[in-house]
Amino acid sequence: MTTTVFIIKILATLLFGGFIVWGYWHEDKFVEFEDLLIRAIRVYFKRRRQRKLAQKNMTYTKTSMQKPRLHFEASCPKGGCNPGGPQNRRVA
Repeated sequence: MTTTVFIIKILATLLFGGFIVWGYWHEDKFVEFEDLLIRAIRVYFKRRRQRKLAQKNMTYTKTSMQKPRLHFEASCPKGGCNPGGPQNRRVA
């Protein structure tokens, strides 16, 4: 068990050292990668914020874009009346 852990530690150290050497030799590629990563993170958070604002605004527009309900004031005799008849007045 301890030899396995020891081997994993040695491999991790060698990989880490290799990445440092590669980064030193290919600094221009590494800097381009860093810039690309930073740009991608900024775009992600900007779009996330826009989606949240759009979702928040949609809740307001859904309620404000509903058609107003029309109420009818009936002036019918007790026997009933025709709902589309001239006795009913439209009140907004």
